[in-house]
Amino acid sequence: IITVAIIMVYSWYTGGVKSPVLFTLTLCPAAAFSTSKKQGFIWSFITLFLFVLLFILQPVLPISSIVPLEWEVVFFLAVIVFIASLSMLMSYLINRSTFAVHRSFERDSEELRIKTTRLDNLTTLLNYSNDLMCILDVATLEIEDQNPVFKLHLGYDLSEVRGKTLPEFIEKSDKTVNVFTDMACMEENEVVEFSCRMVCKNKSTKPFKWIGVARGGKIHASARLMEG
Repeated sequence: IITVAIIMVYSWYTGGVKSPVLFTLTLCPAAAFSTSKKQGFIWSFITLFLFVLLFILQPVLPISSIVPLEWEVVFFLAVIVFIASLSMLMSYLINRSTFAVHRSFERDSEELRIKTTRLDNLTTLLNYSNDLMCILDVATLEIEDQNPVFKLHLGYDLSEVRGKTLPEFIEKSDKTVNVFTDMACMEENEVVEFSCRMVCKNKSTKPFKWIGVARGGKIHASARLMEG
């Protein structure tokens, strides 16, 4: 606003609508558009309004140029050079900023693509692993997610497992009761290992060896089928 006010004052005392200083106003919308479309439209309207206002007021109010007649050409050239230099500087800075944003976007997109590919590979690895894998809530030992191997080895559909606690699928014994008590108190990065017999959907049992690690209030656990 201060810049526009100064430009208008300079224009008023250097020829009004005939002043080359008035063309400097055209840089305001260009600078505003570099911040947001809304600001660009606002300052475009303000600039157009000031052009029209100065054109209307010129015949009514006395406008005199303080630039001597013999210096008008030099003054005009100096203003044009100033506007051109400022335009090139703005273009350079805006282009540099845009390039930096574009380069950052490309870098982030490439990192996201790599992470997505890696996640897909890990998902495939988990789904086609021969081990039982699941994520448990530390406090309740509730199964929050698991791989499809539960159906392969135990016969349970995913919907029959998710939301239930791990002890519901393990044959109870004094050893497993103590293990479950310890698991509910696991601290960050603590590891637990135990062997047990898993109860299949058809009520038969199979021996598995479990290993789990506590991370962020969850237990990431996997179990391998044992012989016998």
